[in-house]
Amino acid sequence: MRLIDSRYSRPIFVKVTFKKVLDYCPSQAFCFKNHHWPDQEIYNFKQAGGHKSFLLNSGNYLENYSYIRTSNDYQKIETKRPDAMTWSDSILTKLENPLHPLADL
Repeated sequence: MRLIDSRYSRPIFVKVTFKKVLDYCPSQAFCFKNHHWPDQEIYNFKQAGGHKSFLLNSGNYLENYSYIRTSNDYQKIETKRPDAMTWSDSILTKLENPLHPLADL
């Protein structure tokens, strides 16, 4: 299998910039029962590092800025987990070419 590293074989161009993505940012993934549906088996999932981690792990985005803080200003439901109050403001830039190596299969 031959690998082509897109970081070096062609330039990286900025396509779209998302400004100020407000996201949960717990230290580890967890879920809790949805308070809107107390009689149902419905859960809310909090992703470690926030949902922005899906975009960053895709290799199609770079994180230009991140401000992480703990605050209860954005949470209306009380929780026993202190990391449920961890938030991040981020600026992500979408790249025209992925950062991951392209595999020639």
